Amino acid sequence: MIVMPFFNLKDGIKVFYEQYGPEEGFNLIFIHGWGVSSVWFSESIPYIKDHGYRITIFDFPGHGRYSEKRNIGYTYEQIRLDFDDVLKNLNLKNKPIGLLGWSAGAGIIQQLYLDPEFQPFIKCLILIGGNYSVIHNPISKTLWSSLMLPINLGFSPLLIFGKKRLIRRVAPLLAIYWKKPKDNVSMWLHDLLLLDRDTMTRELKEILKFNLKDDLCNIKIPTLILAGKNDLITPVQDQKTMNELMPNSELHLINGAGHMVLITHSDEINPIIVNFLKKNGF
Repeated sequence: MIVMPFFNLKDGIKVFYEQYGPEEGFNLIFIHGWGVSSVWFSESIPYIKDHGYRITIFDFPGHGRYSEKRNIGYTYEQIRLDFDDVLKNLNLKNKPIGLLGWSAGAGIIQQLYLDPEFQPFIKCLILIGGNYSVIHNPISKTLWSSLMLPINLGFSPLLIFGKKRLIRRVAPLLAIYWKKPKDNVSMWLHDLLLLDRDTMTRELKEILKFNLKDDLCNIKIPTLILAGKNDLITPVQDQKTMNELMPNSELHLINGAGHMVLITHSDEINPIIVNFLKKNGF
């Protein structure tokens, strides 16, 4: 029998987590993006932990295969409460930590650092395919607002079986294109089917309120910004704006990569992450 690692949040919701690397290593907490779980970090965990870092991943309620769903709105206030529970359950509260976030997770970790309760012990940020807002210009706001219709269509019971068949057909092709194991690609694609429509739409409504541009100048800790040059979801110009406004940041743009840079170009970004951590003394 396999015993899965869980802990209970204050409201009793059971959350899945895993930890990797030496206990004495600098603590890094990875925060996943919207509509997905921490399985998308699978290409980075082995490399980073092998360089002596202690990695914690967890799936927010309703995400991934194991964390329980919460039947209420998912606001930033709820996210910060859950994050606080994670720190307390794993004895990381008030210990020096670094945060790594992908996509919407990169937005979350910026908010967490700006939160006075967490700021004193968050020592660095790693933003992968992130942004400070999706509503900072009319085109971006319109595109993100229009996602509600495809979400509703995508969760139609008539399409679920078809999506699973599509994954079986697409996974081998993507594995060749991305040069990744087919089982890994299948795992990532199937993860996209796990989130329910209610959770996904509630979170989208929160994303459409998010704008941190005026606060970027207050993110003064070492910050690594990583993005694909072909990313259409978080465009390069937004990454450059973040780099200009964050006083202690560095920007790396990856040729030929899009929003999935985390997995498609892991061989390029993983050494950049480790070099960033080491040169800043972590």
